[in-house]
Amino acid sequence: MPRTEFSPTPAQLRAFVKVADLGSFTAAAAEAGQSQSALSQALSTLEAGLRVELVRRGARKVELSAEGLNLLPFARTALQSLDAMVAAADPGRAGRVTVNMGVIPTVAPYLLPSLLRGMSAPESGFQPVVVEEQTDDLVESVRSGRLDVAILAIPVGARGLLEYPLYNERFVLAAPSDHALASREDIFPQDLDEETVLLLEAGHCLRDQTLDLCRQGNARILGSTQTKVSNLSTAVRCVEAGLGITVLPATAAAVEARDTDCAIVEFGEPRPARTIGLLARETVPAQVIDTVYDVVQRFVAPALEIDAVPSSRRPAAGEFPGA
Repeated sequence: MPRTEFSPTPAQLRAFVKVADLGSFTAAAAEAGQSQSALSQALSTLEAGLRVELVRRGARKVELSAEGLNLLPFARTALQSLDAMVAAADPGRAGRVTVNMGVIPTVAPYLLPSLLRGMSAPESGFQPVVVEEQTDDLVESVRSGRLDVAILAIPVGARGLLEYPLYNERFVLAAPSDHALASREDIFPQDLDEETVLLLEAGHCLRDQTLDLCRQGNARILGSTQTKVSNLSTAVRCVEAGLGITVLPATAAAVEARDTDCAIVEFGEPRPARTIGLLARETVPAQVIDTVYDVVQRFVAPALEIDAVPSSRRPAAGEFPGA
């Protein structure tokens, strides 16, 4: 049969995705509720029809071939589109479509309560599954198809992936209440010169954004060789204890600095900020992108008091590809 005449079945695609996710025919068959021989036959038929080896069957673990890695995102998207079609045909009868979402740690605790409330609403038709990871890991997960979309600071310049701006959030400074900067009406990047600025550990985009902010003001920060933090909650507690000052997104400051002895100081104009956006493959259904925009407008923006990008202004698919 010519490859162009072959049409994979949903069962074959699901077998491929489950084996890829679990790395085992035994585990994949158990999760799918079918015999291992039936699942193996479905995958073998798919490979024969496509005329490629999708997985390498080892003694201990099944690994994807290069062709399998390349085709896995298409299999995920095809299954998601089928589920979405069934849901659209009869929302009351159909199951919810799973959307695998990633979020960076400096956004997740503040965005997720309102985002998940909207994404989980019955009318959305989606069931979100959330992973919290740093930017580089999220980019790779979206590219490989393990995640459908990721919410992170953009631009990331990931070749072949699309970036959609969701909202902008300004940066503020958290300082001990008795610090010299605490009583200022506003500050500027150069005011951080020779200050002990607490940074998140390497890998967090906020660390790089803070260093960029200091460079803009030619500020030579002292840093802290002893204090190492991996989240903003710990950073604020260290500030409260007098170990230094730190730069926070305003959405985080509203939560983490509440009921603490920290002062939150605004930056003067032009206020430094970052853009939080959605990262997706070109094959992700437009309905997923549209729903995220709608939820950010209706649920997230009021809760976080942010100015969201209206869905009418979002770029069309393919308009803002990664560099």
